[in-house]
Amino acid sequence: MATDSSNKPDIDTVAVIEQYVPLKKSGHSYMGLCPFHTDTNRSLSVFRDKDFWKCFGCGAKGDAIGFVMRYHHCRYPEALRIIEQQLKLAITRPAPVKTKPVAPSNWRQHFESALSYQGSPAERYLQSRSIVSAIPVAAGVRYHPNWLRGGPAVIFPITDQNGTVVAAQGRYHSPNASPKCRSKGPVEDGLFVTPKALTSRYIIIVEGPIDALSFAACGFGAVATCGAGHFPQWLIEACRGKRVFLAQDHDQAGNHGAQVLADALYAAHISAERLNPPEGAGDWNNYLQRYRVNVMCAIVALALLTPGDTVVDRHGHWCGTVKRIKPPGVNSPYGRVIVRMDDSIEREYDMRDVRDENGRLLAPPES
Repeated sequence: MATDSSNKPDIDTVAVIEQYVPLKKSGHSYMGLCPFHTDTNRSLSVFRDKDFWKCFGCGAKGDAIGFVMRYHHCRYPEALRIIEQQLKLAITRPAPVKTKPVAPSNWRQHFESALSYQGSPAERYLQSRSIVSAIPVAAGVRYHPNWLRGGPAVIFPITDQNGTVVAAQGRYHSPNASPKCRSKGPVEDGLFVTPKALTSRYIIIVEGPIDALSFAACGFGAVATCGAGHFPQWLIEACRGKRVFLAQDHDQAGNHGAQVLADALYAAHISAERLNPPEGAGDWNNYLQRYRVNVMCAIVALALLTPGDTVVDRHGHWCGTVKRIKPPGVNSPYGRVIVRMDDSIEREYDMRDVRDENGRLLAPPES
């Protein structure tokens, strides 16, 4: 699935970025100081004809809207409003794309006939998979005693970019169920979304709702496509200005799905990182069940840690900002982090001695 650039608003990238950074023409591009790190070398290059910018110092890149999203830490609709109302710049929007009408379906009747999740067999099923009750409730999960006549199932709402339910997917409780999941409605138009998954500075994309709930159980919002390689077009725009992690299963189908999505993101000038389940886990929920929340939390927090992030000590006291990370080695099995306290002072910590800004461990706790 590729992106359709004709559906993007037409914006003068140079005009937008010049509102924040003085730019100087250099050949076919414009150069300036990058506002996203301490830059003294004019590392930022802006290409008007490609609607693209990149910093060759810190690696940040994107289009005009992505620049505004990153600068103001806002979402896509808010960035458009800033460009039009605050920066007083024109945005040429493409004509609406005509879509084929969806044939009448009774999927909504199936979804609305589902029962409350709390106190149901679905709650006990997900608890057996190390997912606590509050998280599925917040994500709108339900229970159906005989989903599409296939038996009891956990029902996951599939929503569009506005949070409207557009389809539903049921996961059968029985380990012998074939297929394990059955969907109703146009699942390709939406995602299963856990709380805060689309409002963080990063976005984690997984293959199925149970893996998304596994990340949410560790405090990381995640979204799930309904199967490898299928995703709504609006997901591409939701990724702009964020760090994107592709956390599909580490198998043939998962790797293929991650590659398809990575290609679509790349075509839209959005980079993505692969976040594989640790070796032998199969998928993220298996890893959660095997090693508990605190260990998975540490593994994911470490993967998300980047230079410039804030870290605190065991007591929640500020340590500084990350300068670089040393991977685990013979003398440091958990890795070490180099922290900058100010322009002249740096300090090195064992990963076990620091937390991210939310207080999460950055290394698995010792057993």
